[in-house]
Amino acid sequence: MAPPPDLVKPLWEAAAGIEPTGTDPARYLRTYLQALRYANGSPSDRAVIASSQHAITIADLRQALQGRAVPEWPVVSQLVTALQGLPEVALPLWRRARSSTETCTLRAEAFG
Repeated sequence: MAPPPDLVKPLWEAAAGIEPTGTDPARYLRTYLQALRYANGSPSDRAVIASSQHAITIADLRQALQGRAVPEWPVVSQLVTALQGLPEVALPLWRRARSSTETCTLRAEAFG
């Protein structure tokens, strides 16, 4: 069974150095991480955590793959490494996702 194209697209774009456009950057990062997991044989949560040498927790893993908030870079970096990806490929995606959520979550106090 072939993987869904929307799951493979982020891996292909990242490998080709194509910057994603027209999509929610946080969701794109989650899809990229899910695609890495798929490409790595869909390991269990327990196996991913063990591959990270327990540098990430189950809560970190779930937030990175399914949460609304963008995890801190060390979590994403450890997860990418555990899934046999390259953190330097994921870093621009994380930066884009992080900056998009920071601009969308301004507090009311920021407006005076």
